[in-house]
Amino acid sequence: MTVSEWLENWLTLHASKVRPSTIRGYRAALDHLGAAFLGLDLLQVTGMDWEAEVYRIRQDYPRQAELAHVALRKAWKDGQRHHLIPWDFQPWQYVEPPKHEKRETPFLLPEEMPAYYRAAMKTEAALPLFLMLCLGLRRGEALGLAWQDIDTRCRVIHICRQLINGVSSPLKTNASYRKIPVDANVIEKIYNLGCSDGFLCYNGSVKSLYRCHQQALEDAGIGAGVTLHGLRHTMATAAMAAGADVKTIQGILGHASYTITADTYVHTLMEPEREAIATLCTRLEIA
Repeated sequence: MTVSEWLENWLTLHASKVRPSTIRGYRAALDHLGAAFLGLDLLQVTGMDWEAEVYRIRQDYPRQAELAHVALRKAWKDGQRHHLIPWDFQPWQYVEPPKHEKRETPFLLPEEMPAYYRAAMKTEAALPLFLMLCLGLRRGEALGLAWQDIDTRCRVIHICRQLINGVSSPLKTNASYRKIPVDANVIEKIYNLGCSDGFLCYNGSVKSLYRCHQQALEDAGIGAGVTLHGLRHTMATAAMAAGADVKTIQGILGHASYTITADTYVHTLMEPEREAIATLCTRLEIA
């Protein structure tokens, strides 16, 4: 039995024991495993194979590497309980678990948004960049948007899939399945920017999307290291600064809880701290 065959069996067996969102998280992480590792015989995997694979993933996806390591261990231990894998065969035993450090996500400042938008609209990935910047879609959600997901009559966009490594996959959590109400201008923009001869609204690759994003940052003169995910943060912080309440932003972004949205974006704005310092400076006649 190969690693791939066992993981697929394990995900099926494990699905009845945990929440669907947990299975989706495991599957999303395991989807980053390479074909060479997945093709190995289950009982021939070495510690070197294991370590090389999770640290390969870590180079580009630190969080997914950590989750892949956890999912592999759980799958391995279940294989041992089912007597498919010997109890003393533990290739992860001397592999240091990959860790990721949670960092602040750089986002576009209000004064940077118009220049970035103009530059992004000139690229071949204008549509997904528009969806991420203006609707707060995740990268995979923007890539996975299909024409059938757009209700032009009710002016609603249904977010119901994401594209991971070119494959249509379930969304991150149940809350990620959502409807985003928009106005007629947004729908017109999508139709103007999209590729009308296919199932998906955008038919480009992830590499093309990254390249176009970097080009837009460069053309706009922005060097703050804003990532694609930073566009989602940009939308949320801009909406909050414009007066949108946290519950509304939670629904648009598809966060599983109010707390996630509040902790991420209320802190990011730092308006109370800014106002407190401004008040102090005024009293000291600094400003």
